Parts: sequence; C-alpha cells; structure tokens
Amino acid sequence: MGVAQLSYAYIEEPVRNWHPLKRNAPGLLMGLTASLACAAAVLALLHVFPKTPGGTEPVDLARIEAADDLTAQEQRLRDGLETTALPADLLPPLAGMDGDRPATYDDGCHLDFDETEPPADCTYGDPGSDTIVLLYGDSHAAQWFPALDALADREGWALVSRTKSSCTPVEVHVGSTQSDGEYTECWDWKQRVQDEIADLRPDLVVFGSTDNSTPFGADDPERTWSEGWAAALGAAAEHAGAVAVLTDTPWATGEAAPECLALNPGAVQECVSEDPYALSHLDYRGLSLAAQADAGVTTIDTEPWFCVDGQCPLVVDDMAVYRDGHHVSTPYAASLATLLGDALPLPG
Repeated sequence: MGVAQLSYAYIEEPVRNWHPLKRNAPGLLMGLTASLACAAAVLALLHVFPKTPGGTEPVDLARIEAADDLTAQEQRLRDGLETTALPADLLPPLAGMDGDRPATYDDGCHLDFDETEPPADCTYGDPGSDTIVLLYGDSHAAQWFPALDALADREGWALVSRTKSSCTPVEVHVGSTQSDGEYTECWDWKQRVQDEIADLRPDLVVFGSTDNSTPFGADDPERTWSEGWAAALGAAAEHAGAVAVLTDTPWATGEAAPECLALNPGAVQECVSEDPYALSHLDYRGLSLAAQADAGVTTIDTEPWFCVDGQCPLVVDDMAVYRDGHHVSTPYAASLATLLGDALPLPG
C-alpha cells in the first residue's frame, strides 16, 4: 500500500469524519494528537520502507524456495510466529504489494467482470504435453497459479488457466459485485468453461473457490450451494481423469496484513494477535466439504500450509503470506508448490 493511501486512510479520513473534532476545542486537541500519531506512523513507514527502484516489479518466483514437506512447512510457520521485525527484503515489498498478482492477470488469462469468453493462448508449462491440468475458479483459484505454474514447468504438464474475478466455479447464480442484480457474465463464462472441459478432457481439473459466494435469488441458499457444488464437480468428473478442490484460505478478521504490517514494522506479532487471519464463512465451507466428499473428488485442506498451533503468521521466510485481506501473495503461493504437488491426484 502506498504512503498516500496510508495517509488518506489513517489521517485524512479519521480526522475529517471525527465528530468531537467538529464540535469543541477538546475534540480539536484530541484530533490533533491522533493525527500526529498517524502521521508519525506514516513517516516511520517512509523511513523504514522508502520507495526504491523496482519496488513495483513482479517478484522473481524462480528464486523462491519451496518447502520440502509438511514437517518443514510447520517449522516455517512456527518460525514465522516468532518474527518480530519486518524483514527489509520482504517479498513482495510493501511498496509493490498492491501490484502483486499472478501472471495471468497481466497477460489477459484471468478474466475481469465483463468478460465471458475463455481466452486462447492461456496454456502454460509444456503446451504440447500429453498431460493436461486445468485450473478453474475465481480469484481464490487464481492465487494458486504460481504454485501450479512451477509444477507444470517441473513436471512437463500443459497447464490451462481458467479463472475469473468474483466468479465461483460452483454451479450457482451469484450477485454482481459491480452493479445491482445477477452476475450474468459469471454464469455464461462457467458454461463455456464446462463445455471446454468436455472437449479438452483434461487429466486433472483443479477447483478453487471462496466460500463467500451466496447464491443469488435462491429460496434455500444453503441447499442451492450444495447442489451447485455437486453439479460442478459431477460435470467436470464426467470428462476429466481426476478432480481436486483446494479449500479456501484464511481471511483477515480485522485489518488486512499490508496495512497492519506497515504500521507495525517492529512488532509483527501484534498484527498476528490483534488482527489475525483465520478460516471464515464456516457454514458454507462445511457445505462445500460435504458436497465434495459426496462427489468422491480429492479435497486438499490448505489450512495446515498457513496456520499452526491455532495461529496464522503473516511473514514466513521473509515472505508476506497475504497480499490483501484474503488473497495469498505470489511468492508464498510459489513456496507451496511441492506441498501442492504431493497432494494432487496427478497422473504419474
């Protein structure tokens, strides 16, 4: 997050909208004190994390070291919980965290809200490979692209990316986040992707979805959600060699990691304790897990890759785990490639 954004969020807006400030002199004094405190935090950010050339450049994911196994990952997480000071070489850097997105966002393979046609030329790894893996879902699927891309390069797969913003792959109608009414572009896109799966007959389809997608206009939204999972998984399983689902990742329960870390560079543990990340939308998560079990697909519980002993660190091996309130950073996702590869029902 940029300094201007921090200044606006933590100085201008609180001071402008604080009612005691508008009413009386004591309020003016208190407002000035709060403003100065926030200004000090922003100045500290400038001092500790000055803008540097290349601050907004994509992270070189090829140099990210992947955890060998779950035991090593658990140790990394425990070490992360002991982190006090924010690393000076944090990846991605705070100055460039707003732009930390999987490569599919920049090359047009992750679709925005108004797009419905799966684009061509979105095959990564070895496009000529006999092994085809298809990634399918919303931005919570797209966040796994760095790990799958590394696996595709390593294993020689053809990786087809099919992701779209705010569009769960679950076969339900959802509301638009951009306007009133239904997100019709999402429904249309999903039908096209399912048709593509039927034609392509991939060896593996990997689903990813937020659990925060309430069915639009449903009389019984929970039943609709369960039936939507069954329909999506059944259609994919009919034409794919195998189907796997990656469970949703932790969400911020308070302030998002970049903002909290920027204001607490010397006390990272305070962000973990005061604004923790945790599994959320547990009712829909439970419905999702039950539907996946009934469908007989592989469900991969990703929570142990993020949390240990009931806590979820924000910095692990000099990497920011999250780029915002509910998306994984690209370097951290890349660091989970081996764990993901071991969990997937891959053709040998």
